[in-house]
Amino acid sequence: MRDDPARSAPADAARGGRGRSLSALLIVLPLLAVPLSVIANRGLVPFAVVLALVGLVAQFRGRWAVRYQVAPLVPFAAVLAWGALSTVWSLDPEVSLQRWMKLVGHFLLGAVLLAAVNEGLATNAARAWATRVALWGGAGALAVLAAHALTGGVFLVALGLTAPHPDPQIVRSATNPAATVIAVFAAPAALLLYRRHGAPAMLTALAVTAGVVVLFSESFAAKVGLGLALAVGGLVLWQGRRTLRWLALLLVALVLVLPALRLIDPAPFSLLRTAAADHGLTLPGSALHRTYIYDFVLGRIAERPLLGWGLGTSRVLPGGRDHVPDPNLNNHEFLPLHPHNGVLEVWVELGAVGALGFAAIVWLVLTAIRRRAADRGAAAALAAAATAYMTIGMLAYGIWSSWWIATGILAAAAAIGMLHPPLMRAATRREEQRPADGPDHDRRW
Repeated sequence: MRDDPARSAPADAARGGRGRSLSALLIVLPLLAVPLSVIANRGLVPFAVVLALVGLVAQFRGRWAVRYQVAPLVPFAAVLAWGALSTVWSLDPEVSLQRWMKLVGHFLLGAVLLAAVNEGLATNAARAWATRVALWGGAGALAVLAAHALTGGVFLVALGLTAPHPDPQIVRSATNPAATVIAVFAAPAALLLYRRHGAPAMLTALAVTAGVVVLFSESFAAKVGLGLALAVGGLVLWQGRRTLRWLALLLVALVLVLPALRLIDPAPFSLLRTAAADHGLTLPGSALHRTYIYDFVLGRIAERPLLGWGLGTSRVLPGGRDHVPDPNLNNHEFLPLHPHNGVLEVWVELGAVGALGFAAIVWLVLTAIRRRAADRGAAAALAAAATAYMTIGMLAYGIWSSWWIATGILAAAAAIGMLHPPLMRAATRREEQRPADGPDHDRRW
């Protein structure tokens, strides 16, 4: 017997409602990345996987199709394809292949999770819960940062969240990953607070966050990232979303011309060391080491500028294990782990072709924010988060680090779910169809 359409329609509608209600969880849960980063930052990867599985379950239960738009995925897929091709000339093909397989997994994870969030229900209840999670999760994470610093690094050790170490600096820096995650999520969380509780709550949250990160964090990258994020967010609020076009051009230019610093000097960062010494300044050990790392990586880029040395080969570059000839850096290697600069890492591993693909990704993200952000406030929050993520990626972590990629995916999921219309769907609303560079009418954000 054939099903009666009149009877099956209500059942299908109920299943669709259950699926979309489940997907509404994906609007709230990504904000848990902030408190989770304090407990175990590497746990962000399985956490993102679980959320993607929730999205698939929501799709299955609701019988609604996640809609993918191909264009936003093209630059990511192109970089992946070039990374796969780099195994042909890679310094270590096995390492390149292993890294490529992980990146494919991250690519699929991000595509599934972000598309599922894009189909979720941003109900008032979901937004209220997201605000609570942002407020209390962020407050808890900041409290842990402060307690850990005030106890000289004893707090997390006492809780069993980090291992004791004879070097107190390493123990104190255990909260660095959490500080960087806080910097990325700070502006979107602040906007949620503004929309639920008004400007005083938002300004108080930003002031407390900035104070804790500056005073109680050992992470220079988190401090710089948060500072630039707040500056960019404020600029977008002041001048409107057209500011994002200039920000995108600036960052793309930075990606493409950074290796040209060697035109100034074969070791351009040695000029910074010389200038500091001439003025009687002493660079912190980590900053001093970075200058040697950057000069070393720029030298390797110059040897293979077009193709690079192969995906994931930073750790095995020739000379990377040699010790830096500086008495202030005892037994420090030229490249112990990775270049500590995402742009230089792309250049040295994937060459100019990979850098072009990376520049396209940067342009895509900022252009999507400019065109699709629901209002000026959302554009400012998203631009601030993107600025923090990119800045920290140029100062601290390896660009292919799994937990740092997961941080970006979760931040994007929180943004898509809460702050603007869909990024991956064709524009259908009148708001999305207005000229991207036209006047902003959303003064009251």
